Amino acid sequence: TPANAERSESFGEAIARLGLTEKDLQRREKIFLALCLFWGLMAMGALAHGSSLLLKGGIKGGILAFALAFLAVILCFRYHFWYFQVKQRLLGATFKLWLNSLLGRKK
Repeated sequence: TPANAERSESFGEAIARLGLTEKDLQRREKIFLALCLFWGLMAMGALAHGSSLLLKGGIKGGILAFALAFLAVILCFRYHFWYFQVKQRLLGATFKLWLNSLLGRKK
């Protein structure tokens, strides 16, 4: 089980505690979005490669490629979630809030 958070703070309090500026936040947004796009492209590449391997009869290689694609999707989600939290200036966002935002729904 994960450890409980040592403190409960708002986004503004965390920014003040860490001494971050608006420029720092914008830089982190760009970094997280770039990493999300990178891992998304890697996932698509692994899926394409795995599919071609499976079509050619390479079962073991295809399974390995799909496992790597799954890992890349997980990392893509992680970085997009972090990007979402920094962009929205929100700590402790839930998966549901992230998904609703992604689908363009209001709360």
